[in-house]
Amino acid sequence: MEARLDDPVRYLKGVGPRRAATLDKLGIATAEDLLLHAPRQYFDRSRIVAIRQLAPDREACIRVQLETLHSGRSWRGRQRVSATVADDSGRLRVTWYSGWVRDVLQPGQRLVLAGRVVANRGRLEMRQPEFERDDTETQELLHAERIVPFYPLTRGISQKWLRALVYRTLQSHAHLIGEILPPAIAAQYPERAAAVRALHFPACSEDAACALERLKFEELFLLQVVLARRRWRARSGQSGIQMRVDSGLHEDYLHALPFALTRAQRSVLDEIVADMTSERCMQRLLQGDVGSGKTVVAVAALLLAVGNRTQGVLMAPTEALALQHAERLLPACTRLGVRFDVLVGSRTETDKERLRARLRSGDLDLVVGTHALIQESVAWSRLGLAVVDEQHRFGVAQRARLQRATREGSGPRPHVLVLSATPIPRTLALTLFGDLDVSRLEEKPPGRQPVRTHLVPPERRARMLEFVRQQTLEGRQAFMVLPLIEESDKIELRAATAEYERLRSGALAGVRMGLLHGRLRPAEKETLLRSFHTGALQLLVSTTVVEVGLDVAGANLMIIHHPERFGLSQLHQLRGRVGRAGGAAWCLLLVERRTTSEALERLRQFADTDDGFAIAELDLRLRGPGDFVGTRQHGLPTLRFADLSHDRALLERARDLAFALVRADPELLRGENAGVRRVLETRYQERETLAETG
Repeated sequence: MEARLDDPVRYLKGVGPRRAATLDKLGIATAEDLLLHAPRQYFDRSRIVAIRQLAPDREACIRVQLETLHSGRSWRGRQRVSATVADDSGRLRVTWYSGWVRDVLQPGQRLVLAGRVVANRGRLEMRQPEFERDDTETQELLHAERIVPFYPLTRGISQKWLRALVYRTLQSHAHLIGEILPPAIAAQYPERAAAVRALHFPACSEDAACALERLKFEELFLLQVVLARRRWRARSGQSGIQMRVDSGLHEDYLHALPFALTRAQRSVLDEIVADMTSERCMQRLLQGDVGSGKTVVAVAALLLAVGNRTQGVLMAPTEALALQHAERLLPACTRLGVRFDVLVGSRTETDKERLRARLRSGDLDLVVGTHALIQESVAWSRLGLAVVDEQHRFGVAQRARLQRATREGSGPRPHVLVLSATPIPRTLALTLFGDLDVSRLEEKPPGRQPVRTHLVPPERRARMLEFVRQQTLEGRQAFMVLPLIEESDKIELRAATAEYERLRSGALAGVRMGLLHGRLRPAEKETLLRSFHTGALQLLVSTTVVEVGLDVAGANLMIIHHPERFGLSQLHQLRGRVGRAGGAAWCLLLVERRTTSEALERLRQFADTDDGFAIAELDLRLRGPGDFVGTRQHGLPTLRFADLSHDRALLERARDLAFALVRADPELLRGENAGVRRVLETRYQERETLAETG
């Protein structure tokens, strides 16, 4: 049968159903997947050395004769095969902890061994080396006498077996690897098939680096073409609802505020108004550090939509945050005559149906809610603007549903504004939101003091708790956050409850305390948060459910247990819950004696700055993009080769070239773009049909 790149891996020689299932755990389902499974590192085994040249704690490659072979068990009971090997310069002991070795090796055989040399009781030995039989003078070795790849593995797959499988598949399938990039761009890199060969078995380290850069560029370029086409469709397809700025409702709201907008807020609002009053559909991301005033800008935009006889919606990721938004919007809506309501999961079915009917009839102007807003039963009379708060908590398809929810089904599309209080590094923003216009609020309202951040070791806990008591006596409020240690509600609840009970009956007895966690019913959470908002509670012991958006004016103290378990951006979000009304505020990080030096240094760097964008860049370098905002939520592919925390220059070059290509040939109809079009129609087909909201 003729070989194909999409051949299921189970049909490759030496694989079969069982090993195919194991390879699937590595994301390897086809021959092409296997050939694009990048090594995690290389060892240079190109130089064969003599036994007398070996040194401890170094990788080495030797050509020897097997003299003796014995089976036994180690003092721990593990199976062990011991051997003596020799060359013209001396002898060496070799140990394998695998009984099968005894079945495939025999004294007298010529071998090439590659592995790490260790010192054991004054003698050198090799443990668990890879081996190959050295049967002929002209034999090409696969695991030695070359630069050898080492791959990401899973249980049941060995380096040696996988390396041999990749080698055989290159022999049978590499000639099928075609070019994807347009010729003018491809000419700047090694030919694609040659790059894949060099990725696995490079002639030198420079070849491996060139191959990897070529494949990194290719996947970044294709991803940016997807984003460029999404952006092109959003701007050249259906137009947006064109607003008139002279309706005045949003300006009435701004004039009634007890403060003036910052220059940054006014500038961003001008950008949003320009979008909404143009003929195109706004697709904009508003990034802002904690406390920069994103919500005020978003509400002004919503009231611009309402003033133009369209509906507005503000969707929040949690019921607590939705209710907080509603509480703040209600006075303004009442004063301005805006018909307003809240749609959250805890409302009765009767209330929900009544509200949905008002949305369909146009009897509601503005709605705040959660995921309940994107249920199939929700339809709008004429949705003008959808604002999605804390956008990384929602998936692409969920946000898209808001735009498709109008009863008209055709005609101008609603505008979309997505908010993020998690500052996003430039490389990640170009990847996650490359199809959106981006606004940034980097100026905080005047008078807002930085939150003082300190690491608190165990010996200072008692003193810290006395400080907490003193602050509550002075009328201040405090959060105390415990991490989600495992993906288990029971463990989360037990940790928070234990601390709550210990403090309530011990060092903070008499302080009015509440316990908040994810297993409380919505009504219980609402009651608890309302008590904290009004000051009836002085200390809120909580899990990370307080991370997003909660705003309690009297809170000036954030205490975080086990801060090393959090990402820096998450710590920054938690820190942003305090000091929001001005005045002195503190964030205290309770570190343990067993906290590693690396974790302590990371926390010290966090304590030294309150710049969310600088923290985000540091977090990306330390944790990588997958953990940063949950990239799987965005419908983006997992990157095989590129690393967004290190490949910024390559990403920006790929973006420039991809957007230029789409401007010149948006439908990819030109012959030189056939390879790009082919890949987009197969590999990216599902993602290309997702919403244009990024």
